[in-house]
Amino acid sequence: MPFIGQDWRSPGDQWVRTSEGWEKMRLWRVKIFENLNQNAVARLLRLAVEDQDNQQIVASGSQEVASRRQPHVLFNNRGTKENLELTSLSETMVRLDIAGAARDLQRANYVIKLMAMVFEEKLPSLSGTSQKLIFSILESIVNEALTSELNIGVTKDLLECARTSLHEGKHHHIGSPALWDRHTETVNRLTAKVGDYQMKERDLDGGVTLCDLPSECLKEIFLQIADHKDVMRAGQTNSTLNEVTEQSILWKKLCLYHFSNMQIMTFLLPSRSQANETVDWKHIYRRCYKRFGRKESYADMLAICTYCSSIHWMATASLQKGESPSSSSAQSNSLPYGAAPDVKDSGSTAVLTTAKSNKKRILNILVCYFDDDERPSVTHLYSSIELTVVNATTVHEAVTGKLKEDEIPFENLMSSLSDSAAYMRGINNGYETKLRDDAPHLLNIDEDICHHIHNITKQFSSQLDPENHLPHLLDDIHKDLEFSADIKDDFFNICKILGVQEKQPKERVGHRWMSLYDSSKVFEEICDPLTLLYFSWLSAADKTLYQDSVFDIYKRHKVTAGGKQNIISIMRKLKAKNMTVLGWKRKERACKKLFDKRRETDLLYNCILSIFPCFKAFVLAFETKKPMFHKLYDKEKQEQLGCKRKAVLGEVPCPPKRTKF
Repeated sequence: MPFIGQDWRSPGDQWVRTSEGWEKMRLWRVKIFENLNQNAVARLLRLAVEDQDNQQIVASGSQEVASRRQPHVLFNNRGTKENLELTSLSETMVRLDIAGAARDLQRANYVIKLMAMVFEEKLPSLSGTSQKLIFSILESIVNEALTSELNIGVTKDLLECARTSLHEGKHHHIGSPALWDRHTETVNRLTAKVGDYQMKERDLDGGVTLCDLPSECLKEIFLQIADHKDVMRAGQTNSTLNEVTEQSILWKKLCLYHFSNMQIMTFLLPSRSQANETVDWKHIYRRCYKRFGRKESYADMLAICTYCSSIHWMATASLQKGESPSSSSAQSNSLPYGAAPDVKDSGSTAVLTTAKSNKKRILNILVCYFDDDERPSVTHLYSSIELTVVNATTVHEAVTGKLKEDEIPFENLMSSLSDSAAYMRGINNGYETKLRDDAPHLLNIDEDICHHIHNITKQFSSQLDPENHLPHLLDDIHKDLEFSADIKDDFFNICKILGVQEKQPKERVGHRWMSLYDSSKVFEEICDPLTLLYFSWLSAADKTLYQDSVFDIYKRHKVTAGGKQNIISIMRKLKAKNMTVLGWKRKERACKKLFDKRRETDLLYNCILSIFPCFKAFVLAFETKKPMFHKLYDKEKQEQLGCKRKAVLGEVPCPPKRTKF
């Protein structure tokens, strides 16, 4: 059945009728080889090897054939309206040999997880052909699990997930009701098949069993298991394995593998008094697992090659693996699709940044340009060029040659930044000097201007807040809400009662001066909910002392009687919450700054919100589409004078009144 239609963009696919319905010809050919059973493949291989004259040919050509027929699919991420090429889910699964991967022990867990995601999110929206393929893969998974007697538990969970998805999508799915009922019958049949499975016990043949191995060997075996459930079930079989699975070093390795140091420190008390005491790593693992969940690990996964845009299994080679680019000038254009036209536009400006790798002679060229779709100014890797000889001439020829090749005029360049090497910034024969001969209009902007502004703000903050009163407060608040889901939910409930937008304080980054401004801005908006939140951890005497501040917040936000009762119940629950020593110390520091030193806190973050925008406006002036640098000084001068004039006339709006402590 050829493609019938008036659209000249037809994919040209031909369809063939099979026993299972209509199939694409190109996919049908692939399925013929994949559906060969193991006996047929073994017979063909045996016949091929029996010929002694062809043994050498088979040995020499096996690697080539294997590399040529590795499952992969090309991923087209550059389609246009005129050249639209789509890859369906069924075609992707056929070409990646998902059914065959289900029979591979290394890929089985990954395929089961992939199928679970399809059942949970995509099954009702799939076409009939894709649905039939999905359930055929499901049947392959079940048959392989029963044959190998592995992954029985996760297979049962996958069948239950499929049953739930079929029940939820019964009235809103693609395809006929008869096809949907057939899928339900398939799941019921496979579930009954798995339910009838009985584990075969090993006969008493007198051979070596797992319990006969030395404890050191057993420990090394259990250290290779990532799932704690398998470890615990093995320990429940007999006393020998139980002694090995209860060792602290085993659970310590599991903690370090699945969780980060910060997550472990949430429940591990780092006090000096416990330095020589025994740590219950099994208890630490249980607490971390309940809060953070364990890390998913797979022996083999799907990957996308950034060079040839192909999806393949990580254990197999990509289409371009082993192919080296040109030895003289190896270039890989990493500029995202659609970015080059923005740089070529006559109305755009760009900043080139060139830097040489320390280990290899590779010249990296970055471009900073204006993009309406993403954000005012974006930076991308434009090209990486391998150089045989590194000097000012070769660097200049490489950069200008790349610009001419992409038809980017020199008029679109605004400035050029480079490394501080002699051949880059030489006054007489440096790369920048040669580039300015081609583009004399380039602005001489100091590449460290943002670094200078960072130092200025750092000096200003150190004089204004030498003890880091505000930064440490923002850090403590962020950690309390980030590492405790219960406190975060209660905080959002308080925000709803007060009618304040639910926001989580942003994380402050020490080497980014703008992060302090962003965090202070969010802190101002949620200051009242935070005050009520940390009021929960005050002592009874302090609550009596600062209860007027709570009444003022109720009055300011017009909280009803029911809302007050809900807030009181939240406070009682938070007060009774068990916390670590580090958690209590964070609460004490935050309460002291929010109540005892509240006036100092208000003064600091109001100063930050008043002064830091001037520095931000200065930097943003460099990120506009058509920056007017000659007007920058006048603009900053007018803003500074405007601030002083308003301060003299008393036109500065007063901040909201807060409780005096």
